Amino acid sequence: MDYKTLVFIDTNVVLECLDLRQLPWFEIDKSGPVLVMLTPTVLREVDSKKNDGRLGNHARRFNNLLRPLLGLEEVTTVRSSPFPRVDVALARCSAISWHDFPELDQSEADARIIAEILHTEVAEPVRKVFVSQDIRPLDLARRYGVEIYHIGENWLRPKEITTAERKVAG
Repeated sequence: MDYKTLVFIDTNVVLECLDLRQLPWFEIDKSGPVLVMLTPTVLREVDSKKNDGRLGNHARRFNNLLRPLLGLEEVTTVRSSPFPRVDVALARCSAISWHDFPELDQSEADARIIAEILHTEVAEPVRKVFVSQDIRPLDLARRYGVEIYHIGENWLRPKEITTAERKVAG
């Protein structure tokens, strides 16, 4: 399939936002189709939250959504309508030459995600958009010529009640 837009999401989109199927992708690309690319660092960060009290269910649900990618499928459709169609794939990144990126600290997850975006292998030049709630990685992406999209409140899940808040209320 020909994708006009490759969207790279920050880990916070997985852990703090609505399910990928519910997000307002039309804000980024009205007609699509859109391919959401998941970098290795995002996958590692999500996996690290599978047993987290607040985020574990979201991390496990996300991983279940990606299950078709463990077989022969390179792309899985997470939403066919309403427009745009949204597919998800695992980003294939070439080796990163860190000395070419003096502003990026290899030990920081935000910097690794941006470097992985820059090193994602794509067949032809397409529009790459990095989507996040956080200013720092958005700024890093912009500095390296990647288009950015700062998500609004409408992307976020409703605020969850913590265990401590339940005890106080209860």
